[in-house]
Amino acid sequence: MNTAVAREHPANSQPRLWSPPWTFLGIARRAQRPRSVVVFAWAVGVAFTIAAAALCLFGWGWAPALDAAIAKLPDSGQIRRGQLEWREPTPQTLVETRFFSVAIDLANQSRSGQASDIGLKFGGEGIRFYSLLGFFAVPYPTGYVFDFNRPAVQPWWGAWKQTLLVGASLLVGMFFLGVWCAVAVVYAAPVRFVSWIARRELDWRGCWRLALAAQLPGGFLFAVMAGLYAAQQLTFLAFLVAGGLTFGLAWVYLLIAPFRLERKPQSPRGNPFAAPPNPFAQSGERLS
Repeated sequence: MNTAVAREHPANSQPRLWSPPWTFLGIARRAQRPRSVVVFAWAVGVAFTIAAAALCLFGWGWAPALDAAIAKLPDSGQIRRGQLEWREPTPQTLVETRFFSVAIDLANQSRSGQASDIGLKFGGEGIRFYSLLGFFAVPYPTGYVFDFNRPAVQPWWGAWKQTLLVGASLLVGMFFLGVWCAVAVVYAAPVRFVSWIARRELDWRGCWRLALAAQLPGGFLFAVMAGLYAAQQLTFLAFLVAGGLTFGLAWVYLLIAPFRLERKPQSPRGNPFAAPPNPFAQSGERLS
């Protein structure tokens, strides 16, 4: 006679289903794993997504504008001893698109080239970068000589354009990854406090993992917004506003995800009305 042996399961045990990493439960479960490699691998994937979106923006929006601007450079010109040697009429706009513009203004007095989302203006003593957020200037280095003419710049740009675009995109992704890891160290303290209020079990490493994972849904959403902006489906102002909101989304996960953590195991409590044990009972039995 064959007998089947069935495994016994607790009455309250339930199978743990897979939780998407953009949900509160998914972030909480990944934070309670003993190793940080899972959360870090997910962060690397989101960083590569942002790098891919940046590559689309650089390739579709900025590179064609730079191609047109370099094609309009004169046959002679250079930057020597911190000064731009330009013999053509100025101010002059080399290219102006929705994304990017390049202008020459030795006196830095005109507003040419500022209608684009990002503007690059070469002055007599430095470069000015313009955007809706304002501008900042970078002076030319005084100890070097740079060619600033079409015969020298155009072949160099054609040979290194793909490498520079990919390298700049990877730097953007690495920048976001470094910022997430560093900010997670700061966010670990609020996560620890919220998990203590919620009476959930989470150590400091787990708090860092949760703080890192809480920033990743907003990072992925930022990559989507960057892709839409590169495809001319969003204005630059809408892209900046959406980017700010995605960073604020991390605080929503920081405040809610700790409540989806597993609760701390409670120690069994005895009956407060029971009589205390007799300390002489065992010794009395031994004497008898």
